[in-house]
Amino acid sequence: MKKNDKKIIFGWCMYDWANSAFATSITTAILPAYFAALFIASHGSAGWRGWSGESLWAFGVSFATAIVALSSPPLGIIADHLSLKMKFLKIYAFAGSLCTIFLFAAVWLPGYDWMWLLGLYMLANIGFAGGNVFYNSLLPSIVDEDQYDNVSSKGFAYGYVGGGLLLLIHLIVITISGNNPLVIRLSLASVGIWWFGWGLLTFTMVPEPNPINTASNPSAGSTIKMAFGELWQTAQDIQKFKVLFTYLLAFLLFNDGIQTVLSVAGVYAAITLGVSLTFQMGTILILQFVGAPSAIMFSKIAEKIGTKPTLFITLFIWMLVVLLAIGMSALPPVDPAEHDYRLEWRETGYIAIKVPNLKNEGADADWQVKVGKWNTDDILTISQAQLLRESTTQSRFSIHITNGELAGSTIGNDHPSQIGDGLIDFIPSTLRTYVWQPLRLSSGLQFLLLGIFVGFAMGGSQALARSLFATIMPETRSGEFFGFFGFIGKAASVIGPLLFGITARIFDRRVGILAILAIILVGTLILKFVDVNEGRRVALEEDEQRRKER
Repeated sequence: MKKNDKKIIFGWCMYDWANSAFATSITTAILPAYFAALFIASHGSAGWRGWSGESLWAFGVSFATAIVALSSPPLGIIADHLSLKMKFLKIYAFAGSLCTIFLFAAVWLPGYDWMWLLGLYMLANIGFAGGNVFYNSLLPSIVDEDQYDNVSSKGFAYGYVGGGLLLLIHLIVITISGNNPLVIRLSLASVGIWWFGWGLLTFTMVPEPNPINTASNPSAGSTIKMAFGELWQTAQDIQKFKVLFTYLLAFLLFNDGIQTVLSVAGVYAAITLGVSLTFQMGTILILQFVGAPSAIMFSKIAEKIGTKPTLFITLFIWMLVVLLAIGMSALPPVDPAEHDYRLEWRETGYIAIKVPNLKNEGADADWQVKVGKWNTDDILTISQAQLLRESTTQSRFSIHITNGELAGSTIGNDHPSQIGDGLIDFIPSTLRTYVWQPLRLSSGLQFLLLGIFVGFAMGGSQALARSLFATIMPETRSGEFFGFFGFIGKAASVIGPLLFGITARIFDRRVGILAILAIILVGTLILKFVDVNEGRRVALEEDEQRRKER
């Protein structure tokens, strides 16, 4: 394969453009909410055979992650030896995109539509994550070492723009249709068409790298035996590749923290800060378009000061992001219009000027049974208004009553603006007093600010982490070691959320986020001990030896 060829580089970058739509529209923005709606419609809050929708979704994600994590290293070795990187990429991409298209058919299985979505998402996610292992492993084959940062960053930039563009189209058509289920299913299916359609450019423009093993037609048994034999040899060679494995440990930790931030951000924003779903989706869209230029910008910085120092900068920004997340807090409602309920005394009673948009199921239904199901312009008696106000004290709502004997405001104990008295709740309390309230920055605007910082840091950290790994890794074993890279990345998707969940359960969510900060910090400190020059020297020696053995 000819290196530094512009056509090949463009083809390689276009796969990021193609498959990033899966990460944005399927994994983050549309499918989780659609799955939850179908699951609740089928089984309500009681769940299916004791399983909640959240638990089943988490199980599906973990199962797909485990499949990719365990299969990546041996398949990477096979791809190295038999020149199958592009073939494996095509297989994973085709299977993943086909399963994504079939999400459209969920409605054809009434009562089991949610199960169809979950099963196909698991398979599609295997295609997405597995394909990325071989896509990443192509980087050392298409460009020289001095272009790793630039091309890696360019690939991520293409992905942010491609995924963001399709997400923008989805948001427009879904909003215009009023969340029409047919439009939602068409949007889901369009991701698979987008993924494989644009991926064809990659499949036609990027050739297969030269194989390491020139032996003809090895048997399946000998190939599998060879793959696991090399895995065992690699495990014994940890001392030889000390720098590489030190970097993988650092990557496990700081990537663990980063992936956990991304995975819990939506839930944290909704429950702790009370940010609306629409605002969250808009923030995700902005994040995509901030990530693209930041990836390119950090690649330019890396050209000046080096990849490792630039990666340090992005990780420092990530730590600021986590601190900002800890310090965010909803502002208490001040203006009458900011309250969830707003009543006004008239001659015949209290008229409902404003009421929250509640569902007729779960906790919302229980609340309405307790205080009454009210709509705007309804008239409440004094006793009904008093019950609503007294009940609000022990709820997540707030109420403002204008005029009459009940005039005044009440904010519930579980309202997003109630910070609490946890171990580190002084941080959001202080920031709210001296920053958020003087600037009148609502929780939604705070989340938007956080999203901009996330996009800024994510664009650089992902690209530089990949290119630094490529620098200290033997090119002749790129499939194998990017298999380990993928394994570490997938392990991070399990460990971090588990740590957050346990810490948040014992203490609270903000302490859980502090635990994320701690693992990013530890990973950053370990990165300091990664000797890039020594790692590159060992990689070059390994390449030279293996090429002599051909």
